Amino acid sequence: MAKVTGSFESVYRGVSEQVPQARRSGQMAEQVNMISDPVRGVVRRHGSQFLNAFQLSGADLTEAQQAELARKYTTMPYHCNGREYELFYAKEGVSGYPGAVPVIAYDKLAQKILPTVLYGGLAGLLNTAGVSSMVNIGKFVFIAANGFAPTYHFATNMVETAAQRLGVLWIRNGGFSRTYTLKLTMVDGSVKTVTYTTPAATYQGTLNTSDIPYDEAKPWLYQQAVANRTNAYNTAVTQHIATATAAIAPDAIAREMQSRIVAAIGSTQVAADGAYVLWNQLANVAYASMDDGGDDSYARVNAFSVDTVEKLVPRAYNGMLMKVAAKRSNNKDAFYMRAVTKDGSMFGEVTWKEAAAQVIQPMQVFNIGYVHNGTFYIGGTPAELNTVTSGAANCPLFKDSVVGDSNSQPLPQLFGRQIDYLGVFQDRLIIGTGSTLMCSRPGDYFNWFRQTVLDVLDNDPIEMYALGSEDDTIKWDTSFDRNHVLFGRKFQYVLPGRTPLTPKNPSIQIMSANEDAIRAQPKSSGNFVFFAKDASVKGSVHQIQLGATADTAEAYECSQQLDRYLKGYPIQLLCTTSPFNVFVRTYGLPNGFYVYSYLDAMGGGERLFDSWSRWEWNSKLGACMGIAQYQGDILSLTVRSRPGKGTWLVMDLFRLDTRISDLPYLDSWRRYADVAANAIWADVPAHNEASIAYDKRHGYYMLGSKWKDVSGNMPWYNDIGHREYLSFGWEYTSELELTNPYLRDRNDKAITNGRLTLLNYSVTIHDSGGLTACREDADRKLCTVTFDGRLLTRKQNIIGAAPILDTTVRVPVGKEVRECKVTLSAMTWLPFGIASIEWTGHWFNNARRV
Repeated sequence: MAKVTGSFESVYRGVSEQVPQARRSGQMAEQVNMISDPVRGVVRRHGSQFLNAFQLSGADLTEAQQAELARKYTTMPYHCNGREYELFYAKEGVSGYPGAVPVIAYDKLAQKILPTVLYGGLAGLLNTAGVSSMVNIGKFVFIAANGFAPTYHFATNMVETAAQRLGVLWIRNGGFSRTYTLKLTMVDGSVKTVTYTTPAATYQGTLNTSDIPYDEAKPWLYQQAVANRTNAYNTAVTQHIATATAAIAPDAIAREMQSRIVAAIGSTQVAADGAYVLWNQLANVAYASMDDGGDDSYARVNAFSVDTVEKLVPRAYNGMLMKVAAKRSNNKDAFYMRAVTKDGSMFGEVTWKEAAAQVIQPMQVFNIGYVHNGTFYIGGTPAELNTVTSGAANCPLFKDSVVGDSNSQPLPQLFGRQIDYLGVFQDRLIIGTGSTLMCSRPGDYFNWFRQTVLDVLDNDPIEMYALGSEDDTIKWDTSFDRNHVLFGRKFQYVLPGRTPLTPKNPSIQIMSANEDAIRAQPKSSGNFVFFAKDASVKGSVHQIQLGATADTAEAYECSQQLDRYLKGYPIQLLCTTSPFNVFVRTYGLPNGFYVYSYLDAMGGGERLFDSWSRWEWNSKLGACMGIAQYQGDILSLTVRSRPGKGTWLVMDLFRLDTRISDLPYLDSWRRYADVAANAIWADVPAHNEASIAYDKRHGYYMLGSKWKDVSGNMPWYNDIGHREYLSFGWEYTSELELTNPYLRDRNDKAITNGRLTLLNYSVTIHDSGGLTACREDADRKLCTVTFDGRLLTRKQNIIGAAPILDTTVRVPVGKEVRECKVTLSAMTWLPFGIASIEWTGHWFNNARRV
């Protein structure tokens, strides 16, 4: 036997579930409601502060129902009109819970939970189906519903409809002896042919004087008759030239064609306007073709289609639509032009602009949310949001397609399929359906259609997917190394951020293959991206970091030393950078969350320390619906029932400060003066778990009582001069389960073939009000030390104050290290911090170790 001593290298390395002899010195078997701080050691967390409450309904929910409801929610930051909010939204339907709403908005500055108003059928679907995805752009938040496929309407503008059977014949030039042939295909399929030949340039008559008799006695009569006939002929020739010349004028030909068209089709809905002949839809003409007896330079007709843009007429009906397609075209390269009169008249000089033959009109795509006058409104469409906010939202409407048809402007895949992902990248709204991404025009988030089918422009929408990902479903995004990383069920994808995303360069690539990592939204923090696996056996957290070479990434598990410590799979991650923490909500821990603390060397090449621990609160305080960050603090929304007072949403604030608190260490604490003055909370003190204690402003700092005993212990508590210095809240356990030490050889390997009897621990505490030490054996658990901080030799030991001191406490053990567990706990609402731990024991071993 030999007496041996040692010390823990540190006390802030957190929990490890490796076998005890394989753990690093100072790692714990359990750490609850303690903060690992390399500066101060391991310190009790401050109590949570009550901020606001909002009543859901008058019905009570059991703790199991509260947990079921809370698990459905996660969070997203939301900025609107210069204010910062946090949205708590349900990924599943909540219609089975009285008063529950699918999206809850919290105003961080005003510290207020806002009421939610759903308006429209699609908004109501969120109650029953839950939120599929959401994104904040500008002052709006776009919210997709589970199980809903966006709807649209096809509006056909082409001449197949009666309202578009318009036609214009333009006589550009006239010529002598030129035949104009117009073929009209009627709506019923019959063909009418209208032909008109202009007069010849020469007079068709002849001058013949042979029939004029000659009288020798009166020769002058013959000469007179010949002269008269010649003059008549010359007059006829002159008149013909004048008539023929007038007849080949474009407007004359147009009038002639108009009269012949009327006669041919039997309709009076045909008019002539200068060199133009025009007919409306009542003429029942479906198509028309023109032959001007030459090279098509003398007449053109516009009815349904032309083969080149140059054949569009300069005067037409306002709104007339023409298809432009080469004669040998397969219609994939066809486009459409619409006439717009310059003066707004029904018919006149026009400007031709590219237009759509089949207009895609989005109807219901996703919900839009907006905060107005302290209420969070959700409308099923932009128009519904504008209606419910009385126009205050001023939300732009979904844009219709403006060019092409079903061939040249096909229907985007987002219609008819559930939206799985919403995001924003390079000022484009990204809508994901499965693995296909639709990127809107930059800055025009409700426009998903091309501007022209004649060219591909850099600011056109983009529809793309990564090869090999056809059966994947993209759910989340985050930022990493200036890139946009997308998380799917099977793969992770990257949109490069160093180059502009354009239709000419739709770059999306598979980055890695970490399957089943989408239940909790991945989060970027500093140089890392943290994500959680969805394994049903155990929860795990991983990080992605820059690889050894440029443009590469590597993934590592941050929870390798854990086995079943994380209860259930993670459902939310929250990251902070000062200090570096990852907070993890899991399915199996409704009244708390896990904390992963880490610190890396400069440059990120080495992790100096990491620590896992658990924060939890009294189950009476409800189940956690989500956690959020605000100005370095953690916000926690819980759903809790107050017996006989219904179900409430309560927002609490956790601080990451490791200095001693000026307030008692109580959860969901409030000033007792506020509790006593507010009739709404008059029932709260009825909970026996509650406690009341003085803050630092009073001489009785940290003195207090259980609420159920306060009348006997502190009968003056409700008097003026006392109640304004009292805090009311719920106690919470803060404890460490130590990893008992093992002797180690020169290679730092644990020696297990001997027997180490642990005599005692020497625990150095600082800024503490005492501690409780318990030893758990195979058959029993007993408290070996209850130190209340009162030492006769210390000046802090005065009547009427709770002693808070730095000292070393000896904790007897007296058991072999493998046969016991030692737990150190804080007392009541008092502070607790451990700076170091030393140990003393007896070593029994007859074997020689070489």
